[in-house]
Amino acid sequence: MTVSIEGREVIGIYLLLKRNEARLDKTLASTMARLERTLYQELSVEEFERLEEEYLRQSDARK
Repeated sequence: MTVSIEGREVIGIYLLLKRNEARLDKTLASTMARLERTLYQELSVEEFERLEEEYLRQSDARK
């Protein structure tokens, strides 16, 4: 099975997994690690450090 996700979806899922990292099974931990590698490749260090803040700010703006 293949699912395609992009942009804010990737960030949102990553943040959800990261917040619950201690409770993840091996499959979800692996998924989080893959998403994290992708984000590291696509974002600057500054962007990555502000990821949650920016995601929440954009979510508030869309309401």
